[in-house]
Amino acid sequence: MRSAGSCTDGPWNENRCAADAQSSTVLSVGDWLESPYLERLTARIAYRHGLPRQDVPDLLQETRLALWKSGSNSRVSVGWLFQIATHKAIDIVRRARRRAEVALDGQPRRDRSTPADPALTFLLRSRASRLPPALQRFYALRYEQGQSQREVARALGLGRGSVRTLDRQCLRLIGARRSREGPQ
Repeated sequence: MRSAGSCTDGPWNENRCAADAQSSTVLSVGDWLESPYLERLTARIAYRHGLPRQDVPDLLQETRLALWKSGSNSRVSVGWLFQIATHKAIDIVRRARRRAEVALDGQPRRDRSTPADPALTFLLRSRASRLPPALQRFYALRYEQGQSQREVARALGLGRGSVRTLDRQCLRLIGARRSREGPQ
């Protein structure tokens, strides 16, 4: 099933592997599970995402599990494999961030979105009250309720690009007012 000059032959060559991915080399799950290319692919993706060396075997294992779950009779392309390994690497990075947010005593760190200073909270709310009505509703959903951009988009009936624009406008207007008022 392997073509001559594929990524599995010889040393790592990213250009050759990219060409294989574009030509959609398709192999059975069993062939991929035994392929030495799978180890090189996961190591390369781990490097791209800045994973430490000790996480590379975890990424390889997660990728193998995804392959195994796809079914033994499935045929998988290089592009699909690349996507799965990339998504698994991103999951590992996110888990590491969550672990880093837990203090040494085992208590989660204070949520950065809620200021500890009541005067700062009052100041932010007073500035938000001066926003146009559409931005006030956005501010309440996004910053007071802590909803994600996707949740805000669904609640307001907007696209995510529009929500990003509202986010920038809201921060710009609150920041512009802060700079006009001067330090307090």
